[in-house]
Amino acid sequence: MRDAVVITGMGAISALGTGVSAIVDAMREGRDGLSEMERFDVRALHPIRLAGWLREPWSRGERASLDAWSRIAAREAWLDARASEAGVSASRIAVVVGTTLGDDAAITGVADAVALEVGARGPRWTISTACASSANALGLARDLILAGDADLVIAGGAEILVPEIFAGFAALGVLGEGKCAPFGEDVGTTLGEGAGFVVLERAGAREVRHHGVLLGYGLSSDAWHETSPDPRGEGLARATRACLRDAGLEPDDVEYVNAHATGTAANDDAEWRGIQRALGGRAATIPVSASKGYLGHAQGAAGVLETITTLACMRAGLVPPSARVGRGRPRGPSDTVSETGAARAGAIAIALSNSAAFGGANAVVAISSEARASRPRGSRRVSVAGVGAFVVEAGAARDDDALVRACGDVDLRGADPSCRLAIAASQRALADARVRANASSRDRIGMFAGVSAPSRASVAELRRSLERGLDRASAPAFARSVCHAPIGAASRALGARGAATTVAGDGVAGMLAIAYAARWLRDRDDADRLVAGGIDERAPDGSYDAEGACLVVLAAETGGVEIAGVATAGDVDAAIASALAEAGLDRASVPELAARGVDGAPSLGTALAFVDAVSRVREGAHAVIATASGAQGAVAIVLVRGHV
Repeated sequence: MRDAVVITGMGAISALGTGVSAIVDAMREGRDGLSEMERFDVRALHPIRLAGWLREPWSRGERASLDAWSRIAAREAWLDARASEAGVSASRIAVVVGTTLGDDAAITGVADAVALEVGARGPRWTISTACASSANALGLARDLILAGDADLVIAGGAEILVPEIFAGFAALGVLGEGKCAPFGEDVGTTLGEGAGFVVLERAGAREVRHHGVLLGYGLSSDAWHETSPDPRGEGLARATRACLRDAGLEPDDVEYVNAHATGTAANDDAEWRGIQRALGGRAATIPVSASKGYLGHAQGAAGVLETITTLACMRAGLVPPSARVGRGRPRGPSDTVSETGAARAGAIAIALSNSAAFGGANAVVAISSEARASRPRGSRRVSVAGVGAFVVEAGAARDDDALVRACGDVDLRGADPSCRLAIAASQRALADARVRANASSRDRIGMFAGVSAPSRASVAELRRSLERGLDRASAPAFARSVCHAPIGAASRALGARGAATTVAGDGVAGMLAIAYAARWLRDRDDADRLVAGGIDERAPDGSYDAEGACLVVLAAETGGVEIAGVATAGDVDAAIASALAEAGLDRASVPELAARGVDGAPSLGTALAFVDAVSRVREGAHAVIATASGAQGAVAIVLVRGHV
């Protein structure tokens, strides 16, 4: 199986219990994990009281925390894969995590905890695209293996319920009084939590049984609304088509879909339309079910838990069920696997798992229980077509009027500083590239961003609203308190509906987003241009750290400055060596331009370093290597003078 990535281990902890077997057993029995929340007081949100929450104490005697749950799930996956027998150097083991809020505001804490648990010393990357985070993380992990950045990756996601999340979703009016019933008569979702991880390896790297193959994935942006999906389902359809292309599949190859379906009218109806748009007549002939009626909506961990559920049931000869569908909705799937409320016997070879999120982010993953080769990766040339930035230096006050002018004629009502910075820089970058999203191009323009943290202004606004009580949470501030909100806002402002994602973490995120985008354009054919870079907003407490957004437009074409090599690794020397090898250059002949420090704005700083390297090549340098490194790993990008 040339260029195939296999899943050799799986681990989970959820409202259904500890271990993957707990999920399969519950599905087989038709037993959900939803109950009245007791870990913290939600009486102020009456009648909302149910959740798929994890009870204590655990066998390891640890308190409820993302770190504890992530280590438990990661250890199960590690042991299941017999990964310690693989003989892989610790520096070649990577971690990729998807999460929405992180633990105690440390967005990269889960990746650090997992790396410590399994002894990984390769790169540790965090995806934070809200409820699509862990599905995206699985795809990025596959990319790392195919690109040669790692020999083994442990990937997944984790999320923990806290009062702020409960209050925020309640303020949006999407929580149901009863238990979640995806595609069912009752409307409303039920929140969940937990962690899930898988071990990924290149097929044939060693003799070991595997659970299945991660065939491919797709990303897209709705470019529609902060919290509501495109009602036509077009965003999910684009992600599904991109996933099928990446996996080398046709719609008729798909035998099952695990839907994101949250139980809300807006999500379920739009998703079904998207499935129909992408799969055509095939959608009416295959089972389409959803797991949130059993697990709850585990947000950043939802994608990986539902992918694990799907694959584990496939391996057990079961079709995952939906709960409490009843007569179903007038515009919903014909087969929701709900006749008994339990899984039914059935053979599935190829399945899709859907995820959707705030900001309009969509992620679809394709998996197979059988050996199957993925589509060969592409080899398009990638150039830097435009540069745009809006930077406020440390000690200087933000000129809000100038920021508004830089955003053009965009409606900025409700936009926080991070959203405005993202819009302003992306407008400038696209103008510099002489690109404008229109009806013929907008589906092939996407956005990849790196951030250090969610908007500090929106987080502060949410906390102020909660001081008045859980029932007084600000819904707009909650929606903007996710790391992906700036890219969601910029996508809407520009009409960019292609692949979209947000990576998070101190020190490297801005340049990592550029590297991720460059590889996407090189290897795939579902985008022509990607806007990528770093965004940082300073604290609203009177401190005067720098802030801003620095974004570049990358294009799948030749140009004056081309990206000849890209690599990520656990340390900068390894990343540089790999990037230079890809570019076919010797280190002695290529000057290095390391990321400069920018007080309080590390993601911005690494993106600015990349732009500095672009300037050096434009000024006559034959080649320059831009680097960024931090506690989570290192990125190296080789830029060369191209042909106009």
